[in-house]
Amino acid sequence: MSKNPKRATYHFHPLEISFVGFSNTGKTTLVTRLIQAMSNKKRLAYVKSDAHRFEVDYPGKDSFRATEAGAQSSYISNAEHFAWMGNGQLPLFSQKSIFLDYDALFIEGHKALNIDKFVLLDGAQEIFDTLPEDSLASTLAFIGETEAPIHALPIDRPYFQRDAIAEIADFIEAHWQKKIMARPLHALVLAGGLSSRMGQDKGHIRYSGKAQAIKAFESLEELGLPSFISLREDQWSAEERADYPLIYDQFRNLGPLGGILTAMSQAPDAAWLVIACDLPLLSQETLENLLQRRNPFKLATAYRSTTDQLPEPLCAIYEPAIRMRLFEALGLGLSCPRKVLINSNSEILEPFDQISLTNANTPDDYKAIMSQIEEARL
Repeated sequence: MSKNPKRATYHFHPLEISFVGFSNTGKTTLVTRLIQAMSNKKRLAYVKSDAHRFEVDYPGKDSFRATEAGAQSSYISNAEHFAWMGNGQLPLFSQKSIFLDYDALFIEGHKALNIDKFVLLDGAQEIFDTLPEDSLASTLAFIGETEAPIHALPIDRPYFQRDAIAEIADFIEAHWQKKIMARPLHALVLAGGLSSRMGQDKGHIRYSGKAQAIKAFESLEELGLPSFISLREDQWSAEERADYPLIYDQFRNLGPLGGILTAMSQAPDAAWLVIACDLPLLSQETLENLLQRRNPFKLATAYRSTTDQLPEPLCAIYEPAIRMRLFEALGLGLSCPRKVLINSNSEILEPFDQISLTNANTPDDYKAIMSQIEEARL
């Protein structure tokens, strides 16, 4: 695994597709018809590149008066909508972040960008004279008004008649699925906590003849995933550490967030299935159900807690794009991954059963869980 942070390779969103072509080739009509066809299953966002001067605010409105007075940016919202307007170009960090809470993104224009795109053909196909070579190479398909292209195409790509909305939508879905399937999925046991409330290392506690961290690790390996244990560098003996693939926390004193960020920084292209070492009743079926119901279009997939109905961050799958959100939380002084799940585009599943997500954080928790285990044996 790479140990260096990797720069985001997308422009606005990891699952972005641009639609490029000259005026009057039907870009806006096509995009809106695709949004209409696909938005029942996806939270889609839209970006427009306008080559002309435009205004979205107008005289008489408070935001217009504030802009006239010298405000460089304005934001307006109510319970149903919000709008953000500003002068100049959208800053890089905002550009990479603001659309992450949507499942995918359609872009109209930006033909020079080397991103996935559909090229809408004009009659003379003069659009090819304006596309840089690397931008053309990222073309997914061509779209035209006629049933077949009028002229030979410069590269071997599919061609769609522009009213074939269902076929184009299916092609896009298949493309997104291919990108997602290429995304590695790793697994991590979080065992690097101080266990101050328990009074002993929670990963070493034996509930059924085996140290809990090892039992959790083996349950992840049983899923067929590359699996790791997250530890502090001062934990475990040299003999114990030699037997397992470990990731040492580089973000210290941050609790679970530090372990998650360390793993995601070492493998930034991977999604991570993360479990805590203090879930001794976690069943294999609960993990398998989480995998089966994972929604990789969201930033994370997690169960709803049976105690407070909030997302359970320590039995969850974190997709690569959530790494930015986790770092943003860290910059805001937040170290609770649950708050990130609550305030992000997350898929929240109902609990698979009523006991799998039971935490053992204190000696009393330990006694109660041991009693449950003993009763189950009788």
